[in-house]
Amino acid sequence: FGAGGSPLPGPFGDGPLAARAAEPLITRRGEIRSFSFADGSTAVLDTDSRVEVSLAKAARHLRLAKGRVRLSVTEKGQPLRVEAGDSVVTAQDAAFDVDLEENGALRVTLLRGKADIRFAGASGTDIERAQVLPSGRSVTYGPDGKEQPPATSSGQEDIREWPSGWAEYRSIRLDLLVAEANRYAVRPIIIDDKATARLEASGRFRISQPETLAARLALLFDLEITKRADGIHLRHR
Repeated sequence: FGAGGSPLPGPFGDGPLAARAAEPLITRRGEIRSFSFADGSTAVLDTDSRVEVSLAKAARHLRLAKGRVRLSVTEKGQPLRVEAGDSVVTAQDAAFDVDLEENGALRVTLLRGKADIRFAGASGTDIERAQVLPSGRSVTYGPDGKEQPPATSSGQEDIREWPSGWAEYRSIRLDLLVAEANRYAVRPIIIDDKATARLEASGRFRISQPETLAARLALLFDLEITKRADGIHLRHR
């Protein structure tokens, strides 16, 4: 097994490389990194994520401890088993996202191929239920393991671009857009008034660059922008 990491084009700095199989793959806040494995599979880690990997001829295993990862799995060897919270996602010759939120909610999105999703029982050994997710489908489970209804049209339109730091929305409130961008922020964007928070935006945004996003929103909506020690403030003039 071997893994290497390199920063994607953009504002992200050079992070440490995974030199040995025993080392976890980690990204800092504001960083997106890609890794390639000896079997030809690849992983892209979103901001503030941690993945533990074990690849061998007999088994391929990965545990997402926090954050989000995009995996492109080759058909070589055994299927890849991905543990995330109380679930196990198994796939081979597929591309998919696994997103483990801080509250324990899980979202799996299949971009290519199919995946089997199984939930462990209270004992950690019994399987409560399982389902097969086909290509093009996304499913979200709450912290209790129950499937959540699909996101409304006001949510993110297309998540396929997140490894590049971009996101496209049909319509989204500014407070929700800012919350997404603040996942990448060292200095967060802060909306100072409810009227600004309720404004709605649409389009393609570089959410991995919060300062650039704040400047664009200020220009689009004629907002006052102020940089302070605690963050970048936006408010109505």
